[in-house]
Amino acid sequence: PFLRGVLDAYHIPIQMDPHVLSVFTTLEHVQQHPIFGVGYTGMRFGEGSDTPELNRYLAILGSSGLSTAVPYVVFVLSLIVISWRTIGKLYRHHRPGVELGIVLLTCISMFAIKLNNEGQESLYYWVFFALTAAWIRNSRRYIAPARVKSRHSPAETSPRGLARGNVSYA
Repeated sequence: PFLRGVLDAYHIPIQMDPHVLSVFTTLEHVQQHPIFGVGYTGMRFGEGSDTPELNRYLAILGSSGLSTAVPYVVFVLSLIVISWRTIGKLYRHHRPGVELGIVLLTCISMFAIKLNNEGQESLYYWVFFALTAAWIRNSRRYIAPARVKSRHSPAETSPRGLARGNVSYA
């Protein structure tokens, strides 16, 4: 009702495009049921537009509400941010895996944008999300600080032994 009122106030016809109509129908569903949404069947067979929602984020928001849409968006965005930071750390320390990280970051960034135009769930982009998460996890061993490893007995690894230089870095 609110969005249609704004369109009516500015004399903008909403029957111009079925996709625009589906966006407004979805947003009206969200206004009525913001926390848990209207459910999958409510979005699929609801009143209004016969065109299914073509924006994945809006489809999740309308069918499952904020309780699912917020963690979904936070997951995608945090994966992008953590990948960006991991690439920076690997590059700064001249560690391997930077090239793979750049490819994976590019893929998940493009998939995050592509979800704006994809209404149905496609499972192939979850493979890239999983590969990126695994790459981040495996890259941490290259970023972790070097551990001190002694060439001598544990008695010589006291602070006095460390001061004498009886240490090698692994």
